[in-house]
Amino acid sequence: MKKRFIFLFVFFLFFSSLYAQRFSLVVITSPAVPGADVYLNNRRIGALDRQGSGAWENISEGRYSLRVTKEGYRAYESRIDIVDGVTSTKTINMVRLVTKVLVDSNVGSADVYLDGEFKGRTTFEGRLLIANIAPGNHRLKIVKEGYKTFQYDFEILERHAGTTYTIEQNLGGEGGGSGVSLIIFIVILVSGGVFALVFLIIKVIGSFKTIRGRFDQYVIIDILGKGGMSTVYRATDLVSKTEVALKIMDDRYLHDRDMINKFEREGKGLSLINQHFPDAPVVKVFRYGRENSSAHGRPFLALEILRGPSLLALLDKNIRFSLSFAVNVIRQISYGLMAAHSLKIYHRDVSPDNVIITRNHSSRPQLKLFDFGVAKHEYIEVGTLDGTISGKPPYMSPEQCRGTKVDARSDIYSLGIIFYTMLAGHPPFVSKNPLDVMYQHENKTVPLIQENYHDKVKKIVYKMLEKTRSKRYQSIEELIKDLDSFGM
Repeated sequence: MKKRFIFLFVFFLFFSSLYAQRFSLVVITSPAVPGADVYLNNRRIGALDRQGSGAWENISEGRYSLRVTKEGYRAYESRIDIVDGVTSTKTINMVRLVTKVLVDSNVGSADVYLDGEFKGRTTFEGRLLIANIAPGNHRLKIVKEGYKTFQYDFEILERHAGTTYTIEQNLGGEGGGSGVSLIIFIVILVSGGVFALVFLIIKVIGSFKTIRGRFDQYVIIDILGKGGMSTVYRATDLVSKTEVALKIMDDRYLHDRDMINKFEREGKGLSLINQHFPDAPVVKVFRYGRENSSAHGRPFLALEILRGPSLLALLDKNIRFSLSFAVNVIRQISYGLMAAHSLKIYHRDVSPDNVIITRNHSSRPQLKLFDFGVAKHEYIEVGTLDGTISGKPPYMSPEQCRGTKVDARSDIYSLGIIFYTMLAGHPPFVSKNPLDVMYQHENKTVPLIQENYHDKVKKIVYKMLEKTRSKRYQSIEELIKDLDSFGM
């Protein structure tokens, strides 16, 4: 009987020890963020309670990736080691993402109201940034005497947190007018004859100075285009006697260190690509820096002039592209990206308006990829341009939409959007609200291409557009290999 009792006792201790070895407890606390979802190795294990805490038992021993998410907050990610019989505790702080509205109008010193509350006046350039916008329906109003009042209704969703919503509007002058406006009009009309000649002379002199002006070692001829932060001129290099596209940053950004970094980053990135891959279909940069080598001079880039329509211009004409044309366009862009990626430079704004078709052949087009202004070089310690999201919503990868770190696979996704658009005639995700487009990139399934193309082509596009980066092409070389299999 005694032996039997000892055997049962030892048997009990043995299985108790086994249970104790298997038992483990994970405790996650985030008091300020109740209801957040908790993931271990990308598998959801539950959510935090109303007090912002959660406990999970019997998690196998090992090292796990921990991810805690909630709409309106930046996802928390880290590693957590789980040991049998040990309680693993993690207290985290999640950063609240703020939604901002950028008002971009053509009128300076205009009063801006949001939901009837005065938010401030636009700057000289016509801009005003409104922060801390709560989810819900809102009404924006821009008012200035002598201009038509602009009113716009929009909705901010919880999932839009952390983004900047831009509202662009040009205010037209008011029609009719009051007695004061009529008097002003008569005064202008009467004095017009007096000032007309003076204005004409000033205009002629000013135009000559602007169009034929001197900048650094360049003589400006005329304007090729204007963007949000710079103007591109056709100019002559007095040293090399060649014609260049001279990209000059606008004066209003001279005190913005991030904008200046953007110019320097683009010049350095293009220079590296040109140096190591001179035959890559990427725009050439001849020179970049500050005007007259002054620390306070305007940043500039002297680029080769690209002649031809943009890919966006062709897409806007609703042209039905042949498969060989589309494949060759995607392949050439891929070669440009391959050169950049090999130097750890990621474009982050791969879109049709950044592709110039220099030879518009029906099946063998030639092109150049440009505007690496938001590209990030791994060895340059800067983030995105303004700490927010880079890129254009219809062509942004899911990770760009989330504001997380990008890599080569992000450019592959954007290129996949271009490929899809050339085949289907439209991007996969469209909406008047850019924030909704970004949400669709993150959450919606890519619509099937209805046009009659070979299944192999469609599979390439769908693989480029996988939501999860690990399921996409892992390198641009891998994509080129599949594209080359068509033999076009």
